[in-house]
Amino acid sequence: MRQSIFDKYVRLEGRRNGAKPTGYGLGLAFCRLAVEAHGGRITVGGNEPRGSMFTIRLPPERSA
Repeated sequence: MRQSIFDKYVRLEGRRNGAKPTGYGLGLAFCRLAVEAHGGRITVGGNEPRGSMFTIRLPPERSA
């Protein structure tokens, strides 16, 4: 599920409180597009017991 979380319209089921997911599943897809447009990469990892941890890596700024 960690790779598909960045795909358009993906909404994860199985929340702890039983609530249905809200939104359209586009937020992380847009984040990935923005990060990749700058030559970077976004990843997700576990952060138990609090949820997930997202890491964004961008290349160093190039001088003109």
